[in-house]
Amino acid sequence: SKEEVDRELEKMKAQEEKEDATGTETVSAKNMLSSLMQNFDKEKEFLLSQIRNEDGTMKNEKARQLELLKLKREQLRVKKNAELDAAAVVFDKANAKNLRLEDQRKAQLELARQRMLARRKKLKPEDEEEEKVEDEEEEKLEDLSNVQDAVGAMQTSILQLVEQKHEKRKKYRLRLCVDTTA
Repeated sequence: SKEEVDRELEKMKAQEEKEDATGTETVSAKNMLSSLMQNFDKEKEFLLSQIRNEDGTMKNEKARQLELLKLKREQLRVKKNAELDAAAVVFDKANAKNLRLEDQRKAQLELARQRMLARRKKLKPEDEEEEKVEDEEEEKLEDLSNVQDAVGAMQTSILQLVEQKHEKRKKYRLRLCVDTTA
C-alpha cells in the first residue's frame, strides 16, 4: 500500500543520509530506491490490468453463454416446428385416405343395394329362401361397413395418441432447457 511505500522511502532516505555521512554506497542506494519504485509501479499496473481483464472476460463469457442459449432455443423451436409439420402432413394424408375410403365404401354399398333392388324386381323371388339369402347378403354388407368405420376410428385415435406423445416430448425438452439455463 502507499503507506508502506512511504515508510520504505523514509527508511531508504534515512539510510541514504547515513551513507552520505559515511560516504559509502550512496549511488547504489539511490539506484535501489528507483528500482524499487519502478518494480512497485510495474506490479501495480499488472494487477490493475488483470482485474480489468477478469471483468472483461467474465462479461464476454456471460455474453457467449447467452448467445449459445439463444441458439439452442432457436434450434429446438425449429426442430419442434419440423416435427409438428411432419405430424400434420401424416395426419392430413391419413384423413384424406380415410375420406377416400369412406367415399368408396359408401359408393360400393349404394351400388350393391341398387343391384339387389334391381335383381329383386327382375326375378321376383318365388320363395322365401331367396329373400333370406338376399337379406343375409345385405346384412353382410352392413357389417362390412361397420368394420370399416371402426378401422377409421382406430386410425384417428392412433394419430391423436402420436400427437399427444409429441406434445409431451416437446414439454419435456422445454423443461430440460429451462433447467439447464437456470
